[in-house]
Amino acid sequence: MVAVGSRTLDKAQAFIEETGASSAKAYGSYEEVLNDSAVHGVYIPLPTSLHLEWVKKAAAKGKHILLEKPIATVSGCPVTCLPTAAAWVAIVLMR
Repeated sequence: MVAVGSRTLDKAQAFIEETGASSAKAYGSYEEVLNDSAVHGVYIPLPTSLHLEWVKKAAAKGKHILLEKPIATVSGCPVTCLPTAAAWVAIVLMR
């Protein structure tokens, strides 16, 4: 694990302490994780309603993506839109 992002820095640091991932960087925003050049892939465990937004942002930064929910359940997105977003930048999108 290279980095942990959360809505607050305190939550990211607490997760690192709980998991023993002491070498991971803590970030107080998801944007900061996406901007870290050492991060090559991201796990998106956010609520389904936020998946499309964050998959697009991660894809735009060239990050590989592991999505928590099945792709077909992403609200407001045809089943083909997320794989297409991944193909724009030749990344791997997995659920």
